[in-house]
Amino acid sequence: MVTFVVPCNDPDVPSLPSITICQGISVSISVPYNLNDATDWYLYKDACGGVPEAVSATGNFTLMPNVTTTYFLRGEGGCVVPGPCGAFTLTVNAADATVTQTGNTLSANAAGALYQWVDCNNGNSPVQGATSQSFTPTISGTYAVIVTSGSCQATSVCTPVIINGTSNTEETNFSIYPNPACNFLKVVTPQETSGAIISIVNATGQTVYSGALKATVSDIRLPELPAGLYLVKVTSANKKFIARPLHLIR
Repeated sequence: MVTFVVPCNDPDVPSLPSITICQGISVSISVPYNLNDATDWYLYKDACGGVPEAVSATGNFTLMPNVTTTYFLRGEGGCVVPGPCGAFTLTVNAADATVTQTGNTLSANAAGALYQWVDCNNGNSPVQGATSQSFTPTISGTYAVIVTSGSCQATSVCTPVIINGTSNTEETNFSIYPNPACNFLKVVTPQETSGAIISIVNATGQTVYSGALKATVSDIRLPELPAGLYLVKVTSANKKFIARPLHLIR
């Protein structure tokens, strides 16, 4: 009796270069190696083996991690016994687009970058000449900054600025409930608030939510924010509303 042993050819162990990308940008990876008798390329995250992040017979992957991530890659399936992985790292860079508000002055927290302040109420059109790290509007409105750091770019959330230049400006109360809140918040103002803006500010002074109030009673769907204490502000052209603390629970 003659026994024939059919050889099983292991896949190549891939060696891919590490890549640097900007946050929010996807990158396509193509594996230029041979599967041989394996059937698919298996892509793992953070360790070689376990539950694959993706599987591809062609070796083409599209990746968009939010943070710097190391991936592991090897050929599997068919007659082969899974072997070592090749590793590569996607380094994710992000431009810091957070903004701090002091009075009527908005300041980008990123230093040494390029800045362009934009008018959120006018389709994010650039504000002429507003290209410094800090910006003090002369007209009431809602503004954001586009920060360019190296090859990466990010746009901040829109922040309302009210220039209290009219003589009929007065301080007014408003109420919010429930408080503590989880997913929804009801805002009640004592008179018509057409054109008023609500903003939620975290403990570091960063505006984490901004939106328009269209009635005296408005229902706000809260964004996904960490639990903690926040400050709710309502501003309009001729009213100054007293800020309210908000306890957010999860």
